[in-house]
Amino acid sequence: MNLTYQQVIDFVASKVRYKTLSPFIGLQIPVFAVATLERDIRNAVDSLLPVDAVWDSREVRFVTGAMAKYGLIDAQFTVSPSMLQHDYQQGKLLLQALHFDIAELLDPAVDIEESLTYSALEMMYEELSSSKAWLKLFLRAEAHGDAKLSLPVDYLPRTFVIEDACIANSTYLWVFKHFYF
Repeated sequence: MNLTYQQVIDFVASKVRYKTLSPFIGLQIPVFAVATLERDIRNAVDSLLPVDAVWDSREVRFVTGAMAKYGLIDAQFTVSPSMLQHDYQQGKLLLQALHFDIAELLDPAVDIEESLTYSALEMMYEELSSSKAWLKLFLRAEAHGDAKLSLPVDYLPRTFVIEDACIANSTYLWVFKHFYF
């Protein structure tokens, strides 16, 4: 990519689309097993999901690791980008509301190549160049706190609560808002 960091910021701010999905927030999702995660989530939110929503599966070790250590599930479905034609948020203020440190990038003392904010914006730049959209759900339950990132045998079944939900044209929008890596 042969763009200046300012061009990357401006492109991302102008192209990003984000819509909060309030009807999902607060819903309780009983999760019975990692193997049934998609079915468990779909059963609880099916009436709210767009008909074209396709589960975006992840490697099981990442799902179980986030569940074991933090009590989190970061789920997403691919959906039609047409869902972001109206009533969306965008711009630098949105990025700042999602905890992107845009001011950091304007500081001449900051090494852009070492900036986590700039790295995330570069990844978003690539995604925003494609016409895709994702419905994202951020669920939380009591954490096990296991640094080994493995679920104890008796961890599931467990009820998770949707704390955040959106449709966006980038999977990286929550990288700082819900930072748990």
